[in-house]
Amino acid sequence: SIPGEHLCVDASHPYVSGISMIAPSPDWFTGVYNLPLSDESTMTWFRKIEVYVYAWDAGTEEGDDYSYSNAATSPQGTISAFMAGD
Repeated sequence: SIPGEHLCVDASHPYVSGISMIAPSPDWFTGVYNLPLSDESTMTWFRKIEVYVYAWDAGTEEGDDYSYSNAATSPQGTISAFMAGD
């Protein structure tokens, strides 16, 4: 979606998914998948949702710094949970 635009959901489309890069690394990311915006048992919409998300490393870049000019990982690594200090 475009920043500043509204997100529209309805009874036929009650879920959202999204992904975002975690700066400054070009291959760290986080996101949510099929997050329900309503309580299916009561058929009511949530007024507020807080979600704890986790950081992931796509395994696509080499290097020990946060440069966009890092060499590509070859062969590409597997997606793995990001751990601080790694």
